[in-house]
Amino acid sequence: MSIEELFRICDTSYKQEIECSVFRKHLNKFKLELPARSVDRIVGVLDEDCNGTISLHEMQFALEAYGSVTETVIPGEGEVSFQHQAVFKLCQHMASKRLNEEQMFNIIDVDKNLVLNLDEMTTIISALGQFKMKEIHLIHRFLDIDNNGSIEKAEFETQMRKISNKFKMWKHKNKLK
Repeated sequence: MSIEELFRICDTSYKQEIECSVFRKHLNKFKLELPARSVDRIVGVLDEDCNGTISLHEMQFALEAYGSVTETVIPGEGEVSFQHQAVFKLCQHMASKRLNEEQMFNIIDVDKNLVLNLDEMTTIISALGQFKMKEIHLIHRFLDIDNNGSIEKAEFETQMRKISNKFKMWKHKNKLK
């Protein structure tokens, strides 16, 4: 059973939102022998706003961010994937600071070895603004073309140029500043 299926089982009223306590109860029914601390961590990742409920949006965002999606979610017309939302947020920040791809890379590359890792990205990007850990993971995964865990300058610049163009088109289409 996938976590998405578990969510649907818990969502008996079809509100696309479930109580954390209900999710915990159903998760424990499967006798996965998870320590309570692990169950709390799973619920904490899914209930990012800590309001005691897990929305379908929160769950899908978390699963995509941590590479745990088992069911494909197709964005509706005019919508973009969670990954693109996160990268667009970085594009918006770069545009507001008038930073190009090379300048942004140099800011993130703290140790100046021309390679970015998740720790550098987490430290710098979270300091730049209101970026959630999930968004940083999504940005990292998007930029890491060869999936080796590190992002070389060429990877960063190639991906950021591609997404910058998509971001401009999306912004224009949605008439955003």
